[in-house]
Amino acid sequence: MCGSAAFAQPEGDEAAAGSGPAAEIESELARQKETASQRRKAMEQLTAEERRLGTGLAGLEAKVGALSGQLAEKERLVREVMAEEARLSEEHAALTRQLADARSHMSELLAALWPVHLHNLESKGSGLSSWEEADRRFTWLAGLYGAAGRSYAAYREQSARLAANMAAQEAARTRLAAARAEAEKSKDALLAEQLEFSKQLRNVRRRIVSEEEQLKEILRTIGDLDARMAAAKAAPSPVVRGTMVWPVPGTPISTFDPGADPPRRGMGFSCAKEAPVRAVAPGKVVFTDLLRGMGKVVIVSHGDGHFTVYAYLAEITVSMGQDVTGSDSVGRAGFYPPAAGPGLYFELRFHEKAINPVEWLAVRD
Repeated sequence: MCGSAAFAQPEGDEAAAGSGPAAEIESELARQKETASQRRKAMEQLTAEERRLGTGLAGLEAKVGALSGQLAEKERLVREVMAEEARLSEEHAALTRQLADARSHMSELLAALWPVHLHNLESKGSGLSSWEEADRRFTWLAGLYGAAGRSYAAYREQSARLAANMAAQEAARTRLAAARAEAEKSKDALLAEQLEFSKQLRNVRRRIVSEEEQLKEILRTIGDLDARMAAAKAAPSPVVRGTMVWPVPGTPISTFDPGADPPRRGMGFSCAKEAPVRAVAPGKVVFTDLLRGMGKVVIVSHGDGHFTVYAYLAEITVSMGQDVTGSDSVGRAGFYPPAAGPGLYFELRFHEKAINPVEWLAVRD
């Protein structure tokens, strides 16, 4: 890790004396404040735009999630209709076989009945030796005619079932085409929303890079002034690592991770509305203004090249050049987009480089 093992506390006495090098530096800091104030109106507009964008991104993400759910449901319906179509196709094949069997059976019965029918027409009942023989022939013929009738009825039933099956298949194909069209429409809508989401996300990431460069430039300027002021002051008192107070009474929602995409160069907190934001260690306020994408920002110099950054404030309660002790209020928490409500973004820097604040904060009970 870059930096020393201790912070330095600026005394501030000589710098506040109103003469000498310290007074010149204070004057230059005041000029920096005036320059920053001239950008305030533009920065306010950009900050409002960033807030709208953050809310819009959350809405887009929710919409993409809802469309994904709708698409999954429509794809499930497509699978159900396809399964129904496959079942109907199998049923159609079975009905076709049953119809062929019924036709074959009826043909066999008719082939057996036709010669008997012709013989009866020609003989007109002659050739029968007794009533018993006539009765037997009648019973036999009645059985054949009954079987033929039943076979014909089965044939007609199978034909009707086959026709109904074909109609059901046609309806299933129509439903399948409609379900597929709806699924494709949902896919197109989902793709459009995902592309828009990606576009806005890229814009946010480009702005994050721009904000980082802007913050570095401010810290370079303040660092130069701070170094010159330190030379005009008495030796500072050290602050030991692991003893800094926490900047806000809240819950951490993001941690230091410079390798993330996008990089996280500090910590994010959610907290109560307008919760007090405190300086984590003694130092001097060197920046109180708006920063694009970070809202109202306070930067405190702790000497020895160390700075702390407090962003997304609803209110700033300190002024440029003011000395603060650990736990002094620097502002009140405002709307923090990643928390979707009140919160704070906090950074610890050694010169321009962001370092992990957790290693310097006191262990919580």
